[in-house]
Amino acid sequence: MFAPTGVEMAVLAVLLAASAAAFGAQFGAVLRRIYAAKPDADFRLHPVGPRVREFLWEVALQAKVIRQRPLAGLAHAFVFWGFCAFALVTLDHVAKGFGAGFLKGSGIGAAYFWFAGVFAVAVAVSIAGLFVRRFVVRPRWLGAVSTESGVIAGLIFALMLTYLGSFVWGDARWLWWSHTLALAAFLPLIPHTKHLHLVLSPFAVFLSRGEFAKIPPLAGDEDFGLDTGKDLTRIVALQAYSCVECGRCTEHCPANHTGKVLDPREIALGVRRYLNEFGAGSEEPLLGKHLSQEAAFQCTTCGACEFQCPVGVEHLPMIVGLRRGAVNTGKWEDGYGTKLFLALERTGNALGMSSATIGRIVTAENVLLTIIALVPGLIVAYAMAAVFMASFSSDLFQFELTVRPTTILGTAVLILVVALLSQVPALRTVRRLDLARVVRERAT
Repeated sequence: MFAPTGVEMAVLAVLLAASAAAFGAQFGAVLRRIYAAKPDADFRLHPVGPRVREFLWEVALQAKVIRQRPLAGLAHAFVFWGFCAFALVTLDHVAKGFGAGFLKGSGIGAAYFWFAGVFAVAVAVSIAGLFVRRFVVRPRWLGAVSTESGVIAGLIFALMLTYLGSFVWGDARWLWWSHTLALAAFLPLIPHTKHLHLVLSPFAVFLSRGEFAKIPPLAGDEDFGLDTGKDLTRIVALQAYSCVECGRCTEHCPANHTGKVLDPREIALGVRRYLNEFGAGSEEPLLGKHLSQEAAFQCTTCGACEFQCPVGVEHLPMIVGLRRGAVNTGKWEDGYGTKLFLALERTGNALGMSSATIGRIVTAENVLLTIIALVPGLIVAYAMAAVFMASFSSDLFQFELTVRPTTILGTAVLILVVALLSQVPALRTVRRLDLARVVRERAT
């Protein structure tokens, strides 16, 4: 049984205080940036039931993680479940450092100790596999190799090995301190790396907008979309910091597959980098240093990125918000876009044509279709009339259909006149149509 000395207790207290302080300082800064963003005007917590179901499915059961990438997903799930199982073990470990361990003595405690050991094996195997995948296999969706990921993986592996070592060497002092040092080093790294999702992603999933690809409406006349830092909302900020950088969004993005600049992961990470540098409330434009305007306008809004994300990041509101901000403030740097809005402003339609011109084009198209169908229509009409007349023939008399050329000509002229008259309601509708107003209404 490990019996700490007074000096060891003092060292442990200082070590834990330093580790917790480093974690708190960095995590507190993240929370302040999130809270400094403006509230989401359309967010409603109720109904809570669907949120709880989604939380249990995506967070507790890790179903979305496993479904999309079964092998790697299962490894991630074991790491997550291992962290949950080790919460009690870690508390016991720290308490033991102050002479107050509570697990191994009782029957239930001993059983739980072995239960956590099973998870320790699963986590060790899983983290080793994920390390090989990240640093040896290196799928391009994962992006550049991160040294921090290697350090975190090494610390998690060390935590598991030092815990499993207690089954062999018992409560050896060197083993206990090795586990403690790994734990103290791991905690401050969480807010500094992508592993911040361990803390924030459960909240991001639970506090989602509640619908797939839901685009929040603009809130009032002063809301132009995501233009500067002051336009960022708390949900957007929370999701930006929850990104796990797994690359699933990028892997399934059709625009990225065709060689476009767009990388959905970089949209979320760009918002995170903006918040880290400028913070919410800044007047610095969002599009520029950290976010690409070209990428935002290449999105097809198919929602594949959002559907694949295992930590609740909703990419479409971010991308559409950036588009809105660029368009509504006149910052969309695109020749076609400039022509489009000038045409809408001057003529009320995207083609840049007057209502009279559009009316003539519509009339010409419809009348042309009538002329094309005129000859086949008359032939079919003549044939049907001949069959109808023949149906009255008998042994006493017969009916023959005779049509004069003037009759055919008169019928054709009459059909064309009727076709022209039928265009009058459509022409009135075209003249009244204000496409610019329709676009504005649908944008809100």
